[in-house]
Amino acid sequence: GLDEKHTFIALKKALSLMNGAPPGEKRIMSAFCRQILEKISIATPFREVVPSKPDVFSFIGPTGVGKTTTLAKLAAYLKVQCRFRVGVISVDTYRIGALDQLQTYADILELPLLVAQNAAELIESIDRLQRMDVILIDTVGKNCLQPRQVADLQEVFTECSRLQHFLVLSAAAKNDDLRQTIKHFRDFKINSLIFTKIDETLTPGSMINQLLQFPHPIS
Repeated sequence: GLDEKHTFIALKKALSLMNGAPPGEKRIMSAFCRQILEKISIATPFREVVPSKPDVFSFIGPTGVGKTTTLAKLAAYLKVQCRFRVGVISVDTYRIGALDQLQTYADILELPLLVAQNAAELIESIDRLQRMDVILIDTVGKNCLQPRQVADLQEVFTECSRLQHFLVLSAAAKNDDLRQTIKHFRDFKINSLIFTKIDETLTPGSMINQLLQFPHPIS
């Protein structure tokens, strides 16, 4: 699934750096992968040092990509492995069962969970969680082909400071759909991309294409 242009450029550069060495298949593949990886930026958003004020992260993206599940996994990692105090806020009051699912995760991890239905309530919820080290915000999935839906979600975050957006995407999505999604969410000033369902696709090149085309790093 890797774009032909990216493949050609990386392969040509890899071969030029062989310095006359026998071009065995494994050697070429290794050099090719290095060329691809050198062009991909990696983000490490969760600092080891606990901040004086909580860092706030939102999980945005299309429907069904696993935003809530990803949030829950990271919440568990941050609490159990990093020993951070983690608070959770949900602005997904639309999807049936969404809040119940997140409440179950919060109960298991013994995390505070607040619900916000608009921008004012979100600011209030963040203020109530100021004792936390990290605040994670779950959002409702948006259809990127409907610009109004994306704009509505953006309005919820207009007054938030110290906010970093994770754009959550499915690695199993088609290349064109991934590209359009990233373009339609660009006004959010994306901190980094998170790819899910990597084990559900035979064409991971579609994921890599986005990391080569857009300036966003991957978390």
